[in-house]
Amino acid sequence: MRNMDAASKLFIAHPRVLKDAVDFVLRRNGYTVVADSMQERNIEAIARMHGSKRLYKKNSSDIVWELDVEKDGRTTHLLVAVESQSTTSTVMPLRSLVTVALRCAAWRQSMKDMHNERNELKTSQELMDGVLPGDRMPLILPLTIHFGQEEWTGPTYLQEMQDIPEELRGLFMNGPCNLLSLKNLTPEELSQMPIGPLRAVGKCIKYAKDRPTLRKEIQEDPSFENMPDVAYDVVRIATGIRLKKPSQKEGNNMKKDISEYDKYLLGLGEEKGVKIGEERGVKIGEERGVKIGEEKGEERGIKIGEERGIKLGEERGIKLGEERGIKLGEEKGKALGINAAAKGPEIIFWA
Repeated sequence: MRNMDAASKLFIAHPRVLKDAVDFVLRRNGYTVVADSMQERNIEAIARMHGSKRLYKKNSSDIVWELDVEKDGRTTHLLVAVESQSTTSTVMPLRSLVTVALRCAAWRQSMKDMHNERNELKTSQELMDGVLPGDRMPLILPLTIHFGQEEWTGPTYLQEMQDIPEELRGLFMNGPCNLLSLKNLTPEELSQMPIGPLRAVGKCIKYAKDRPTLRKEIQEDPSFENMPDVAYDVVRIATGIRLKKPSQKEGNNMKKDISEYDKYLLGLGEEKGVKIGEERGVKIGEERGVKIGEEKGEERGIKIGEERGIKLGEERGIKLGEERGIKLGEEKGKALGINAAAKGPEIIFWA
């Protein structure tokens, strides 16, 4: 689904969408995103801050954000690597692990370069490691947002890709891809999502094949009242509803656009219905005409056949009768002549 891939990548680059996604994933842990701390980082910026650009270009995620989350007044800094998916990936936990590993490797290289410049690496082990005891790796949160129209059926944890005896599971990594599949969410979970464009798009994907429910949600959920234009392409691809492209970037009211679309569909439906009705009427009329014609033709054919049969029968009967009568007459006349010749002339004696 190349179109959905392109549209969803633009969608997750919107700060409100990313904030709502992270808030939803961390809600069970009691953390929320500090809104004014969010900053999108492209590959070049991350490379400057944490290491080699080459490492980041290879197997990099779609979008990377730096942000703070807080709980009970305590703030934690995160680097969020966001990946959008339109289909199920059977190796998503492994891809997430590679993403984290590459960023950690780049961080280690940046630490090594910094300490070398300051001449802070003294021992052979420090020179090899490039990291000092006080250094701390960044907290990298992989996040996969699934925009597919079918439910996610692949693994979400690394150990789901392996056959590990139960008693050995604790010895192996089990990194999650932190999946947020909009199609897999229950109606209750969708309602718990923060009011905003991500919840609106989630409902469009969830109810794409249930138009009455979708229209009801659009009319009742305030999430559809203030939509960024990047959400429209995702909605159009997911539902097939071809909404008019908005001209502003914020404040678009999808409720109004859906109502206008319904009016357009009504007019289009009437026109299409008339056309289909005419085509079906002509087809049914032709079929019925052929059937009636065949029935009447058969009836008339039988009647005409009987009449012609009787007439031909009489004609042929008379002709055959005449022929047979002549033949029989000739045969009988001939037989009488032969008999008379055999007897000879009759002699009469007079007294």
